[in-house]
Amino acid sequence: MNFIYERIEQMLSRLYPLTKRKEYPLGGFEVAECGYKTSEKPDEGLVFRPWGENDRFGGREEWHGWFCGRVKVPECPDGCTAELQNYYDDGNNPQYLVYIDGRLVQGNDKNHRSVRLSPKKDEYDVKIYAYTGYDTLDYKFAPKLVIRDETVTGLYYDIKVPFDVMTELDRSTKAYVELRDALNEALNMLDWREPGSAEFLASAERAREFLKNEVYGRFFTERSEKHPNIASIGHTHIDVAWLWTFAQTREKVQRSFSTVVELMKRYPEYKFMSSQAQLYKYLKEDAPETYEKVKALVREGRWEVEGAMWVEADTNLTGGEALIRQVVYGKRFFREEFGVESRVLWLPDVFGYYSALPQILRKCNVDRFVTSKISWNETNMLPHDVFDWQGIDGTDVFSYFITSQHLPEKGMKRYTTYNSSITPSYIMGTWNRMQDKELTHEAMNPFGFGDGGGGPTVDMLEYGRRMERGIGPCPTVTQTFAGEFLDRLEENARKAGKVPKWVGELYLEFHRGTYTSIAKNKKNNRYSENLYMNAESLSVIDGILTGAEYPRARIADGWEKIMLCQFHDVLPGSSIKPVYDDTDVIYADVIENGEAIASGARKKIAENVRPDGEKLLIFNQNGFEVSGIVEHNGERVYVEDVPSKGYALVTAKRGHEGVTLDFDARTLENEFVLIRFNEAWEILSIYDKSADRQSLNGVGNRLMAHEDFPRAYDAWEITNYYKEKAYRITEVSEVKTVDLGASYGFEITRKYGKSTIIQCVTLTPYSKEIRFDTKIDWHEQHTLLKTYFPVNVRAESATYEIQYGHVTRPTHENTSWDEAKFEVCAHKFADVSEYGYGVSLLNDYKYGYSCAGSELALTLLKSATHPNPDADQGMHEFTYSILPHEGDFREAGVIRSAYMLARPLSAVKPTGNGDLPERFELASADRENIIVEAVKAAEDDDGAVIVRLYDAYKMNANVGIKVGFDVSRAFFCDMEENELYELAVSGNKVELPVSPFEIVTLKFYRK
Repeated sequence: MNFIYERIEQMLSRLYPLTKRKEYPLGGFEVAECGYKTSEKPDEGLVFRPWGENDRFGGREEWHGWFCGRVKVPECPDGCTAELQNYYDDGNNPQYLVYIDGRLVQGNDKNHRSVRLSPKKDEYDVKIYAYTGYDTLDYKFAPKLVIRDETVTGLYYDIKVPFDVMTELDRSTKAYVELRDALNEALNMLDWREPGSAEFLASAERAREFLKNEVYGRFFTERSEKHPNIASIGHTHIDVAWLWTFAQTREKVQRSFSTVVELMKRYPEYKFMSSQAQLYKYLKEDAPETYEKVKALVREGRWEVEGAMWVEADTNLTGGEALIRQVVYGKRFFREEFGVESRVLWLPDVFGYYSALPQILRKCNVDRFVTSKISWNETNMLPHDVFDWQGIDGTDVFSYFITSQHLPEKGMKRYTTYNSSITPSYIMGTWNRMQDKELTHEAMNPFGFGDGGGGPTVDMLEYGRRMERGIGPCPTVTQTFAGEFLDRLEENARKAGKVPKWVGELYLEFHRGTYTSIAKNKKNNRYSENLYMNAESLSVIDGILTGAEYPRARIADGWEKIMLCQFHDVLPGSSIKPVYDDTDVIYADVIENGEAIASGARKKIAENVRPDGEKLLIFNQNGFEVSGIVEHNGERVYVEDVPSKGYALVTAKRGHEGVTLDFDARTLENEFVLIRFNEAWEILSIYDKSADRQSLNGVGNRLMAHEDFPRAYDAWEITNYYKEKAYRITEVSEVKTVDLGASYGFEITRKYGKSTIIQCVTLTPYSKEIRFDTKIDWHEQHTLLKTYFPVNVRAESATYEIQYGHVTRPTHENTSWDEAKFEVCAHKFADVSEYGYGVSLLNDYKYGYSCAGSELALTLLKSATHPNPDADQGMHEFTYSILPHEGDFREAGVIRSAYMLARPLSAVKPTGNGDLPERFELASADRENIIVEAVKAAEDDDGAVIVRLYDAYKMNANVGIKVGFDVSRAFFCDMEENELYELAVSGNKVELPVSPFEIVTLKFYRK
């Protein structure tokens, strides 16, 4: 039997230790504990002590410290290099920043253990900043000096790479036999009698020359132009926070980016890309010398700055305007700092992609989209890797999936992810599972360790250097920028034929719990988004009416912090507790700053509006005229006709005349609806008086506590078997009437386990909307709390509001695709309707919905224990409402009611004797289908005002937009506020066509 394969494997195992000539332990280091690093050297005043051989550092909490010493290098023979190597005995810790002679050289981690020393010196000053994370071990600090033989190292890789190709081949193939025989012959050339001797090294050189000609050279010359190629780009995906804090991410960036810079000195072919403007800003602030080196590499065409967004944000939960800011702020940073126009939205790890995103990308001049996470779908495999993704408005963006399948348990070999390698198994696996080979002969491979793992390693770069020429049937490997690959891919795909198209959302059939986990962050995010849009429009009004200066820097700072917290492991609720301790502080600062801006503008306006009896000055942050409820001095009052994005001095209607209740009969009614409660004070019926029909088909506001033990990824997941077991929350400890002014109803207190649920169920005299103001003191774990409303409507689909529009999703399980959508993301409402009638479920701060048949449900809380054992414990306050309606949800005003719940009116008393008008409208549309979403100062021009609006109905319309100031010129713009064409202005009004779900950005220059 032929054991040549085993012989090669055996000789490689003997060859590898010979890559090191000698090793020397290093002693004489001193150590001082510290906090997070604040500069490129130890802080003054640190107390150093000698480090002993048996000493340990680290532990259950974070640990920071400096190790300092001097390293002497013995004579380094020709053909050898000296390396400082750190010791590792754990997977993820410790993590080091290595400074040599006062200069940050690179990071050390489990994947990057060595730092090459300059050959021109024999003694070095070494300072090593060390960090260990939470719940870690105690570690040795035992550095050593390694003398590496470059000839033997080169020979090892020369043999190992084609051997790994062999391993992927069927042994009966010609390519396998040829590679086996060539490698065997090379090994026969080696003089093994005295490893390390001059004779051995000379034979190693001969073997390398043979391999160069007979393996790499010969196979390379046989390549055709259509031979598969894997476009590889160095990469390190860094979560801005996850199992570590934002502060630790700042250090991860320094470790990873300095390592890339250092390795690029050794490998001139090495190219690297990294996304997220926030990471570059961290580097600029914390390691400016390294940052300047990165900028130089960008100019040299070796480092690709891409990704478009400020951070790799969650796109399900982040608001529409905030997503625009993510791209605008991210692109602007890349442009101003690096002179780069980012064209690729790089979101490999985000948990689903909502369907207005293509339009946002195109209108921000981003024409490429890349992801990988859809490969994690637990049920259905997306049918393409290369396709045009079409959004709800019809906009297409060219898209590429780095992977399309995540099922290693089904026997698949390794393949590319966003934290890939560059070995033959990855390269060949990547091509083998590429689904659209008829469109291209290339696939992409971002290689390198992520999350602070330092990116590509020496091992990967040595593999890449050899694989670029191709070995046997293995695809060639080309180091190329992601943007360049995507340009080639689209050109080739369009030449090859029809590019596939995917229409609508890219729903991730996994991680559905992220719509609900860590409820306080969802609430703070939506509140902050709305607050800053309101602060912007109020500041514009203040500037127009009083001449106040627009607080540009304060607003931008707030948006950057909001965007930071929208990172895809922060806002979804899948990070450790210290991250949420941090976001509590960040949001407190954001909200304090935003409320100071907004209240300051309101106060200044109020000081210049003349009082008129008991009239209140009502401010409306919504982009349409409003009549509705406002809270003032703890009382709810009703006001009418408050202008779009403006204010009015109005007479408020007080009291709840027209709303009646009967405690004994358990009823609550107004002119429009009659509500009956059962003995558990759940809603037994909602009789719609004007429609003369029952709105429910069962018990509504049925609170259910589901057992929640997902099969994996606790905080991320809701597994569909949660439906198997639930507890109906019927224990009522107290019921009383509640009078909130214009709202009247019952306050119901329930007990469940260790938790208390208090709900004010109220009506106003003015609407069918039934409101549930909810306070929960929650102390359960692994419990999914949902409220259910079985509605008396026949529908095969439900409508869900998303950012800048709405989508329909099935209420049945006809196919596996339908069945997988058992929990979905929506923003302010979901609606189930039949012809002429429907019911909507609205909320202020929730995102997780479901609808099975005609039973609408809203997920209120999810209390996981990993990675945060205290997730969602404590107080929660939120509101949801049920709104029966006649006709279509659009014409019934559901969209506007949902806005009003999430973006309520505010009231102040006018206090001045000024001459400001009693009524002011900043911007408005003359069509019901148009929502004016944002009004702000132009990013780069204090004299211009940006108005952003969208069609919320999915209809074509010619629209008039009027602003409340004199206009000299007006322009239709992209979302980056570049002027595309001029609009005719008449009486401070412009007219233009708006297509279904179109998002329009207008720029008005003030006279």
